[in-house]
Amino acid sequence: MTASIKPLYVRLAQAQEVFGIHRVTFYRWAAAGQIRIHKKGAMSLLKVSEVEAFLENRTEALQDVAS
Repeated sequence: MTASIKPLYVRLAQAQEVFGIHRVTFYRWAAAGQIRIHKKGAMSLLKVSEVEAFLENRTEALQDVAS
């Protein structure tokens, strides 16, 4: 059995496949200063751990509002 290795960065073009969120949403969040898009040459990258932390905090905030 092989262990699944989680990538450190994911291309913005692949973000919808990885996170289930449209890439335009990532651009909107970046413009609002909520996440950061990293550039490597012509590639736009998202740091997986940053996005996961942002989504976790966002989910917790929504749960707090609902209760």
